[in-house]
Amino acid sequence: MYTSFQEFTTIRLSFFGDIMLHAPQMEPGIKWDWSEVAEVVADSDLRIGNFESTFMPGTGNILDEEGIHFRAPIQFLRHMEQFGMDVLVVQNNHMYDFGEPGFRATMEAIEASKIAPVAYNETFTVRGQRIQLINFTTHLNNLQHTYSIPPADRSANFNIAFVHWGGQYTDGVNWEQFKVEDELQAAGYSIIIGSGPHQRQRWISAGDTFTAYSLGDFFAAHADERGDNTGYVLNLSLNANGVAGVEMFPVQTITADGVSRIKITK
Repeated sequence: MYTSFQEFTTIRLSFFGDIMLHAPQMEPGIKWDWSEVAEVVADSDLRIGNFESTFMPGTGNILDEEGIHFRAPIQFLRHMEQFGMDVLVVQNNHMYDFGEPGFRATMEAIEASKIAPVAYNETFTVRGQRIQLINFTTHLNNLQHTYSIPPADRSANFNIAFVHWGGQYTDGVNWEQFKVEDELQAAGYSIIIGSGPHQRQRWISAGDTFTAYSLGDFFAAHADERGDNTGYVLNLSLNANGVAGVEMFPVQTITADGVSRIKITK
């Protein structure tokens, strides 16, 4: 774990990488155990994760010539509620795995829960501080797509972008990520959180800006050997001067013996 703190912080936000359910994690009787992580985010004011699946009615994921179409059971949403997830960003390459009906079903399910979905641009108030949170993806599976960046809300105390971008199964930051990072910073976003590559990538804090290029996987059980089901849990402490503290907890999902458990690693 990397820790850096100034003496005083105002609010703390927690960010989680890709949240997925692969077939081994949906076996009958499987238990999902996030208790280790719950301890390190217990004091957070807002917990934000990237939901890389759908809540399309039906049973299980589907694999066809186009690839894998993710579909999580509604019980998984209840699990995330009990964990204390506050926000799920939903724009990623799997958001239309079941077309527009699947996306609508996902949004409706989350909206009916205790968790707030973010599909483009929302504002949250935390301890009197206004937080603008935007979310978009640079690509979709098997569909043409062009992303857009909403204007930064100048009345917000913090402008944060949670972006699905980059290559697959790589720990290297690519040209697209640098390009979009420049565009976001030019638009007024000082905190950028990345997801999508299914690997942990570096983070950088420079001046009043912070970028975590990829938090990797928070919860997954990839069949592809290039996916090792690892990621970071990021705790950011924010005060009037911007980012006051950074905590990065390396995590790995281990699925065995009827339990899919997230472990904090060294």
